[in-house]
Amino acid sequence: IRDMAGTAWLDEQDKVLVKAQGHFINNFKVGAGLVMNIQKGTSFEMEQRKINDEVWLLSTAEGQGSFRFLLFAGFNGRVRIVDSDYKKFKATSKILPGMRTVEPDPNPK
Repeated sequence: IRDMAGTAWLDEQDKVLVKAQGHFINNFKVGAGLVMNIQKGTSFEMEQRKINDEVWLLSTAEGQGSFRFLLFAGFNGRVRIVDSDYKKFKATSKILPGMRTVEPDPNPK
């Protein structure tokens, strides 16, 4: 996207995007603005962290600015998402006697 500037941080060992910051230096339109229209100055930031030394998961995501999507939905403001307290769960299953497996519907509706 030539109308965007930013910085990306990668983990060299895992080759994973760890952090990204960016902003739009010009208005950015998809489909002449009918599909999506992002206003100049809209910015974003995201960061991931490694959980239990196993998997990279989102820790924060922030954005501020203005955009419109399909002429019906729009946003003007600031949003911040913080995820934490990830927990690892274990689950087991047991097929009971007399039970049968359920086959997927060959003709989904």
